[in-house]
Amino acid sequence: MKKILPLLILILILNTYTNAQVPPPPPLQTGETWTGLYSVSYDYQTNGSIRYIVQNPANSSEYCTILMAQQDSTAAVGVGRYIYFAYSTDNGNSWSSDALDVNFSWGFPDISLRNGIPIIAAHRFNTGSSVFQDASFGAFGFSQIPGVPPGTNWTHLTGTTNNNIVLVGAPNDNVFVGQSTTYNGTSWSPLISLPLVGGPFGKFFR
Repeated sequence: MKKILPLLILILILNTYTNAQVPPPPPLQTGETWTGLYSVSYDYQTNGSIRYIVQNPANSSEYCTILMAQQDSTAAVGVGRYIYFAYSTDNGNSWSSDALDVNFSWGFPDISLRNGIPIIAAHRFNTGSSVFQDASFGAFGFSQIPGVPPGTNWTHLTGTTNNNIVLVGAPNDNVFVGQSTTYNGTSWSPLISLPLVGGPFGKFFR
């Protein structure tokens, strides 16, 4: 018994510590259910991005959502900050999630659909933005679409009826004059200046 007692105490301490790391569910409104989807810090989500969730046009019970988050609240702001995405196949009652790309710190995402498939724009400080597309809705197979012209930050994107992608952003300078580029399935067009569109505070259009 003397040998077992220290082990039991250690298990109790570990369980107490583990439970302390799990935050309580947020206050819920009538009809809301806490799914436990994310447990992260970093609440500064956006410089004006306006879309964080899309619905599968082929199945109305399926959704994809995104979040900019940093799991370690003790780290410096932006360190380990990633774009997380999640899928639900049951109208949002339960979710499966993953990080988009953990090789770099990302931020300020936007999501849209291209031919019914989720596409995500993500900003990386001082290097511009990148666009990722899943293999299919719910595939968890996002891959980067290369060739986005450099210098476009805080981007918003949308898929068009002819399956192109239109990306709108602004350079990281003191002028913040908007720019746009279009992906035609093969390559991105040169940047077009949009003098009436500014940033980084979300003065964009769709």
